[in-house]
Amino acid sequence: MLRIWRRNSPASVREVQEALLPDRELAYTTVMTVLDKLFRKGLPRRRLAGRAYLYEAVHSRDAHTAELMRADWISGGSRAGAWCTSSRA
Repeated sequence: MLRIWRRNSPASVREVQEALLPDRELAYTTVMTVLDKLFRKGLPRRRLAGRAYLYEAVHSRDAHTAELMRADWISGGSRAGAWCTSSRA
């Protein structure tokens, strides 16, 4: 999700894979699988463009972090627990 948030525009699996290359070399199918799993969890949305999906964030990173913190507080967690949760985003 970090690469999609940084891009701030729709990205194909190939574009996300290329954005990951400086840090790690992942197979196209690995990136595709992870993006599909994230899509099923509702983090990015996707639309078909030709034969490929384009992914874009549903919410900003800040909004996603705030939602994780809110969910932690509602479940009885502490502010410290919410901080640890938000740092994983």
